[in-house]
Amino acid sequence: MDGVFNEYWEAIDFLGYDEKECQKRLDKIIMEFPESHLDAYNHISISYRNQGKTKKSFQYALTSYLLGKNAFPKEFKKKRMKYAGLIWTIDHF
Repeated sequence: MDGVFNEYWEAIDFLGYDEKECQKRLDKIIMEFPESHLDAYNHISISYRNQGKTKKSFQYALTSYLLGKNAFPKEFKKKRMKYAGLIWTIDHF
């Protein structure tokens, strides 16, 4: 897992100045972990946004959102959950 962590941060280093290289590297991570690497989806979305490719950016952002949303158990919805002294109210998932 350390290898993927390092690959991710190396890809992020290209964000903002070499978007194609950033996208290539993040896409490799996404292909390897298509259902779990939310950060890769978020940052590839940012990279496409930086290029003005809003439709593609939105698609990656939406995928990231849905993966995150689906990571919560179904019973978490509209229920008060206590964790480490905090109370979270989830109303609009």
